[in-house]
Amino acid sequence: SMGLSTIGDVARYPEAALVSRLGAATGQHLKALARGEDHRAVVAEHDPVSFGHQETFDDDLDDKGELAVILLDQADRVAHRLREANLRARAAVLIVKYDDFRQITRRTTLDEPTSDGGVLARTAIDLLSKVTIEPRKGGRVRLCGISATNLEARDAPRQLGFDEASRQKTERLNDTVDKLALKFGKAAIRRAVHIKNEPDE
Repeated sequence: SMGLSTIGDVARYPEAALVSRLGAATGQHLKALARGEDHRAVVAEHDPVSFGHQETFDDDLDDKGELAVILLDQADRVAHRLREANLRARAAVLIVKYDDFRQITRRTTLDEPTSDGGVLARTAIDLLSKVTIEPRKGGRVRLCGISATNLEARDAPRQLGFDEASRQKTERLNDTVDKLALKFGKAAIRRAVHIKNEPDE
């Protein structure tokens, strides 16, 4: 043992001894770090480029109605994360993997940036409607997911539309739902379709 427990111990330890025990590169590097010298480039923490949620199913699915309900739940989860990060998305991506391991993605640009689960869900379900599901040809769905991308700050300038009042009302509702979920737990605030589809106790 070299008897080094703290940075101060390393700083006081002879550099030649460190080099002898650890090699030139490691010994010199540790001695420099102990002196507060670090010439490595600073790597900035990057903002997220997308938020997504996907699920692999125990049993492969071929019912688009069932997949639509799942996408609605996934979209709500993604939208909640967007609002937590104070972001909104300009594009949505549908991810589908079949039981023969083929995977496809379908992407579309939204009419306006959003952090609303309903908008993301409707967009993903519309993309799903154009996807082929052929159970007899390896076309059952093993994985399904949604991703929100092209992110921007939620308070970034935006063009006002004719439905601006409705959009603001939806944003206030979403904020209220987020506060209730924070207070009572996410499971306490759910869409009726998800409660309806839960198995009875």
